[in-house]
Amino acid sequence: MGPEPREMSPEPVVTSRADRVAVTARWVLTGHRSGTPELVPHGTVVVRDGRIEDVTTAEVADARRIRLPGNSLLLPGFVDVHSHSLNGPLFRGMTEDRSRAGTQSTLVYDVLMPVGDLAATTMTDDEARAVYTASLLRILAGGTTTTVDVFRPRHRAFLDAARDVGIRAYGAPYLATRTVAGVDAHGTPVTRESDGPAQLEHAVQLFREYDEGPGGRIRVMLGPHCTDTCSPAYLAKVLATARDLGTNMTIHVAQSRPELAYLRRHHDCTPVEFLARHGICGPDVVAAHCAFATPDDLAVLASTGTPVACCPATFVHSGRHVSYRTFVDAGVTTGIGTDGHSLTYLEELRVAGTVAKLAAGGPSGVTSADLLRTGTEGSAAVLGRSDLGRIERGARADLVGLTLNDPGLEPVLDPLSTAVWHSAGTGVDLVVVDGAVLVEQGRHTRIDAAAVRRSANAVVERIWETFARASPPPT
Repeated sequence: MGPEPREMSPEPVVTSRADRVAVTARWVLTGHRSGTPELVPHGTVVVRDGRIEDVTTAEVADARRIRLPGNSLLLPGFVDVHSHSLNGPLFRGMTEDRSRAGTQSTLVYDVLMPVGDLAATTMTDDEARAVYTASLLRILAGGTTTTVDVFRPRHRAFLDAARDVGIRAYGAPYLATRTVAGVDAHGTPVTRESDGPAQLEHAVQLFREYDEGPGGRIRVMLGPHCTDTCSPAYLAKVLATARDLGTNMTIHVAQSRPELAYLRRHHDCTPVEFLARHGICGPDVVAAHCAFATPDDLAVLASTGTPVACCPATFVHSGRHVSYRTFVDAGVTTGIGTDGHSLTYLEELRVAGTVAKLAAGGPSGVTSADLLRTGTEGSAAVLGRSDLGRIERGARADLVGLTLNDPGLEPVLDPLSTAVWHSAGTGVDLVVVDGAVLVEQGRHTRIDAAAVRRSANAVVERIWETFARASPPPT
């Protein structure tokens, strides 16, 4: 019948300042202790000055009251540890049916990167800001309160859009010493040299302009692209720079067969071994994907404390099962990212759970509670943030309120299972980030989402028209 409710003794009526907000739901998921989810029935979360002040079952006086209707579930905000928010509007419907010859490689190198480069070079700053804003609004409406976004260096518009929207954002500009220009007739990436030092200098400048410090809402990470597009010396320089700045680094690792072949040919090792050999590992290095990681690679990741951003939905379309439980069970700090494939985080969690069960050949500990823990506390741990992904006194006030009132979801016998396996994230009623109410009754409170969406759609359609004139259409 679901997780055991945690009863809380009613306390006296709480008095408060006018800047307090009190959110009440039928169920409040406060966190997970010893692997068991803790639900407070008919609970109220009190928010003040961007933090959670209290979790109570008592009435709260002198605060702005928000009461989620009916079968409502209040959760910690989801933490998407790897995304390309531009990819959502840019590639939706254009890649899913494409032939990939059994691998992810040709999609990455002859469509995603060239079209992304085209977008980077042809969009004006205002156009880029519109597309990023539209995407972030959708991400926020899907329940994500923190996103790690890897973007092209020209696109400072991502950081501007994140400021506008109010989402908690870690922006990671791409860095590389080699740029992939496409693939040859054999599917091998064709590369050219790029000015890595200039890109790093630009990223540092972005950090100085936008980064708000360890507890800030906007943070800038460094994002070297991949193990096959960055030299060892350059990666060492990037990591040293990140540590000097007091920020993290994220890099794509073991994401495609061409990457594996390049590392084996030039360095006689796997991508994970390559990073470890050169000291590019540790809790402040987020390894994205690791879809082709070997058991020995997993042991290296675990022993060095290197966290992984697992993005199952991206690889499902190429027929590869990348199970988040593979990393968790190996002792690797693990979070779940969308890779920009899904802008609704609960949809990504449902795919992650399904993939994990298929990979294991059975349920094997894959529960709605475990998925929610991984997408909140687990993903926050990837970023070294113990103040995110939980509802407890002193934590940052990042909250998501779901309504499970659709007739197809009733009766709600287990709110966590219903939310993960059945709701598809369509019932997000409330989103709070850093104490600010950004979505209420399913509507954005700051921005005219429909107007932004119209502007963004026109830009994306023009980019694909330009690409179609220059290249054969995807098959």
